[in-house]
Amino acid sequence: MQLNPPQYSTDYFSHNKNEKKLVSEYSDLRLRQFHRLYDDACDVGLALYNPKTGSVTRWYLDNDEYTSGPDRELVCSNLKPCDESIRKYPALKGYQMIIFND
Repeated sequence: MQLNPPQYSTDYFSHNKNEKKLVSEYSDLRLRQFHRLYDDACDVGLALYNPKTGSVTRWYLDNDEYTSGPDRELVCSNLKPCDESIRKYPALKGYQMIIFND
């Protein structure tokens, strides 16, 4: 069963349609942690809400978060749309979301 992670507005993201990327910063989103997306899996991510269309898509953390330096400070996190979001909105295929730690 799908869980309902917090929703973040597309207004907080820059959109590069040619490169199929959505980009934001942790501080703009006030994002502290990702949340589980399913009750029977360990996938974590977030939901993205488009106030212009009313659509909600779900995105999962695609990789270990990128870190840098000896203290392994977080640089960014990459997310991809969940399969059910791509089925509902096929234009999302190939998209990625990058959230930078500023």
